[in-house]
Amino acid sequence: MQKKIQVYIFKKTMRGYEFLLLKRNKEHGSIWAPVTGKVEKGESILDAAKREVKEETGISDIGRIIDPEYSFTFKDKKGDFKEHVFGFEVSPQVEEIKLSGEHQNYSWINFETALELLCWDSNKETLKLLQQRLVPEE
Repeated sequence: MQKKIQVYIFKKTMRGYEFLLLKRNKEHGSIWAPVTGKVEKGESILDAAKREVKEETGISDIGRIIDPEYSFTFKDKKGDFKEHVFGFEVSPQVEEIKLSGEHQNYSWINFETALELLCWDSNKETLKLLQQRLVPEE
């Protein structure tokens, strides 16, 4: 079974939490999704998450990391996968994203809008799980 990661990047603003969604290129389905990718041989799951975030968004300065210790399995034409989920908090000042060649657009959006834009039920469920874990820091 191949390992994958899914990372929701989020930031706290005056309007509340905003989540970064990436719109994949036409060749990748033109759907909105969080950062995703494969875990390379010899790489930890967390290291893979950090690498994919850097590759797909240009973000390397990560604050709080939420590891809900949640994963799910799925099967597609490329095989069997186990996908691990993370939330990475970034500074509220992060606005501009450096997209990889896999994506055509990005948006910082609230929870409700993110749920509407996401295509896959697994993405929606993991975003709901992350939202439940976001507690205002005292």
